[in-house]
Amino acid sequence: MAAKAINFKVDEDFYKQVKIKVAVDGKTIKDYVIELIKKDLEIGNKRTPVS
Repeated sequence: MAAKAINFKVDEDFYKQVKIKVAVDGKTIKDYVIELIKKDLEIGNKRTPVS
């Protein structure tokens, strides 16, 4: 499967906060964002549908 890109802009202060967080955790921004999305998708898949 071909890799696809996700690209978006954030304000400078938010970027700095994220950059510090990933540096402390020893991750890249890419790894951090992918981890967050995967966790959210797993939570979404565990929800029971409302009828």
